[in-house]
Amino acid sequence: MPLMTVGILQSAGFKCVRKCAFDIVVASFGLLAALFMLSVAVLAIRIQDGGPVRHRQEHTGIDGVVFTLYKLRSMRVGAQEN
Repeated sequence: MPLMTVGILQSAGFKCVRKCAFDIVVASFGLLAALFMLSVAVLAIRIQDGGPVRHRQEHTGIDGVVFTLYKLRSMRVGAQEN
């Protein structure tokens, strides 16, 4: 027995426009909140030791495909080499 069922929503006219506008407004607020938190993290990393904020790592994926992963630095500069 399924725990949850998903029905097809029949939205048309003003209902559809209202939902679309709501989705855009909520997503915009979410992006602004994420941008604020990211800015605070970048500033904290920069103030802590003045090193670079972004860290680049090479990873191997499926079938040996190498890809580059960029992330905020959380360790000392040069810690990976040691």
